[in-house]
Amino acid sequence: MKKEDIDKKIGMPDVDAEWAKFEHDVIDAEVKSHKRVMLWGLSIAASIALVIGLFLFAQDAEEQAETMVAVAEKPVAPNTHASDVITPATEEAPAPMKEEGRRRKDEGGMTKKAPKTELHPEDGQLAMITPSDTKKGEATGNHPATEESVKVFSSVEQSPGYPGGYSALQAFLKANKRYDGLAREYGANGRVITTFLVDSLGYISDVKVHRCLLKYDTLRLNRETLEMQQQVKAQIATQLSEESKRLVSLMPRWMPGKMYGKSRNVRYTMPIQFP
Repeated sequence: MKKEDIDKKIGMPDVDAEWAKFEHDVIDAEVKSHKRVMLWGLSIAASIALVIGLFLFAQDAEEQAETMVAVAEKPVAPNTHASDVITPATEEAPAPMKEEGRRRKDEGGMTKKAPKTELHPEDGQLAMITPSDTKKGEATGNHPATEESVKVFSSVEQSPGYPGGYSALQAFLKANKRYDGLAREYGANGRVITTFLVDSLGYISDVKVHRCLLKYDTLRLNRETLEMQQQVKAQIATQLSEESKRLVSLMPRWMPGKMYGKSRNVRYTMPIQFP
């Protein structure tokens, strides 16, 4: 009797058939699932690579376009070959201009340059360094004012100074200060803070009053009404402010401030004491 017939009689299952069914139902299903996962992952990776490639291609194309535009916009240097350059004829200067710039001859036949006057500030203008103030060996002539020559500094390595120092300055203020009128009547005392410009040649200009710090004789001031007190204070402040500006304007030429060894235009602050 065959083995299959014996298994059927005793009720034994067909192992080969069961195993084949297991392979078909379980193992094949898992393999197909893994294949689907791998295919899905490969498709995602391919999509990402495609996007990155498109982005890099677009960026490279944009850079090439910008380079081409920059090259197209770059100005072409003109041909300055000696044989192609045409020098325009210069017009002769008018007689007054030629006469002014011409070197004058003295009686002995020697030539000398026209005298150069030193510039100084007027109406708030800054002084420029003239050829006479330039260092020895530097080229002289009429040059346009540079940004450095008109720049105003608030702090420098060496501050401007009154000729003779602090004691000479106090002596000048004491000798020229006026303290009378309402200021003396109401006992005004204190400081008037002034600011002014000391240019690179030492001249003073653009004098301003920054603040008035004043006190008064309260016994004398309290005799007036409140309205009158305000008017008196305002008039005294104006009086002492004008006097301070007058004093500063009378000062002689200062020693200019310096930065990196060169004279500079400096905004200087100075208090003036009253009385």
